[in-house]
Amino acid sequence: MNYYYILKEYEQNLMYIEDILKTSSTTNNFQLEKLCKNIFGNLFLGVFTADKYPKYISNGEMFIINNRKNKGEHWISVIKYNNKMYAYDTINRNIHKVSIFWKNNNWISANKNRDQSYYENDCGQRCVCWLISFHKYGTQIINII
Repeated sequence: MNYYYILKEYEQNLMYIEDILKTSSTTNNFQLEKLCKNIFGNLFLGVFTADKYPKYISNGEMFIINNRKNKGEHWISVIKYNNKMYAYDTINRNIHKVSIFWKNNNWISANKNRDQSYYENDCGQRCVCWLISFHKYGTQIINII
């Protein structure tokens, strides 16, 4: 698949998601959960805090997780694909260093570049768009988005 096509589609999806949510900042987990349930159905398991995410999921299932235990700070999306857990952080940190609750898991950091600037607050929308792209293209997007 063409690098530029995937990236352009991702950017178009981001504009569409921001238009649906009527905001460029997502602080409400209910917004994300409702939107993702509409897009992915039962493959989307929910939106969770850092310490309460599902431990056993099947291939193709996904969720969005916050990097904090109580009050939210930053959204990260996770999907199981070919028995591996891919975690996408819009600001491209090593996923094992983001939260104390994820130090001993087998998650793979799924992006090689920073997608979100310091001035943007749309990590939730970007997580949804990344899940859409991964659901469609699989691991092809890892070095693109």
